[in-house]
Amino acid sequence: MKIYYDHQVFTMQKFGGVSKYFSNLIEHLPPDYNGIMAPCYSDNIYLKEIALSNIQHFNFPKNFRIKRRLYYFLNNITHRQFLKQNDYDIYHPTYYQVANTSKPVVITLHDLIHEKFPQLFAAYDRSAQLKKQAIQRADHIICVSENTKKDLLELYPIPEQKISVVYHGYDLNQVSHLEEKENYILYVGDRGGYKNFKNFILAVSPLLLDDRSLHIICTGKPFHSGELALFDRLRISNQVQVLSNVDSKSMLQLYRKAKLFIYPSLYEGFGIPILEAFGQNCPIVLSNTSCFPEIAHDAAEYFDPDEVKSIQEAIEKVLFDEVLTKTLVEKGKLRLQNFSMHQMANNTSEIYKLFR
Repeated sequence: MKIYYDHQVFTMQKFGGVSKYFSNLIEHLPPDYNGIMAPCYSDNIYLKEIALSNIQHFNFPKNFRIKRRLYYFLNNITHRQFLKQNDYDIYHPTYYQVANTSKPVVITLHDLIHEKFPQLFAAYDRSAQLKKQAIQRADHIICVSENTKKDLLELYPIPEQKISVVYHGYDLNQVSHLEEKENYILYVGDRGGYKNFKNFILAVSPLLLDDRSLHIICTGKPFHSGELALFDRLRISNQVQVLSNVDSKSMLQLYRKAKLFIYPSLYEGFGIPILEAFGQNCPIVLSNTSCFPEIAHDAAEYFDPDEVKSIQEAIEKVLFDEVLTKTLVEKGKLRLQNFSMHQMANNTSEIYKLFR
């Protein structure tokens, strides 16, 4: 059975949760399911790791925004040509712009952040509109958590039988042994808006001032001027760093060595980094919102993301309570067993089978 995955998220992202999800899915589909893509240009690090033969990239221009526009133009051409050939059984778009096709369409709904927090996005952002159109067009909708399914049913009149919940997966072969920790807190991914990065920095800055050897390591885009000004005002500039273009192997190393991983977001659909931290014996400090308690259960220390003091107290607990830290790591290992990559791919293939 041929499942066609388009280029969208792999054009938009060098790295990120959605592109990681789709590359994992393509790589782990059962043998009688063939995940295919039209030839495309992409700088996505996860596609490079699974080494699809028809993925290429330009060494120029260096500006990713310019390159992304060029990629989108070229990839749309091959995408439309591929659709016309009709040599696939199911179309599973990797984002919310769904092309015209006579074949069944399965979409994955990652979250409803734009719908729940419209004030945090620019007026020209079309994500909510595209998502609504994709939801209406889809023959079946995969939600990545029960919380996301609940939000979907509250916002759209969708028959419940058209919805399945399939959790993200983790490669259980990558579970590591406990290693000696280094004195840093790990923050992963985007930092704008609902990600609540500023409240985290305000909460952690007194701890950084008390212990000048304590650092924050972020992964993702370089810091912008507003963030740099905040660090400077709080006198912590030398204790905060960002690493960009981190490959999967290096990312796991960062989790293994971190004193803790923090996820201060106001809302997420799932939260793949939770599984990555579990797998690398990294204690987790989480917002008590959206899907987080559903995914982590009692294997995390929780805080109110709107309260700076609550965030600080949760961080302090995990930094300074060795018994709590050890307990969270052990509970994380147990919780991770519910999220295998094999289970994620098999559950998704069962949905594809509905259209065989």
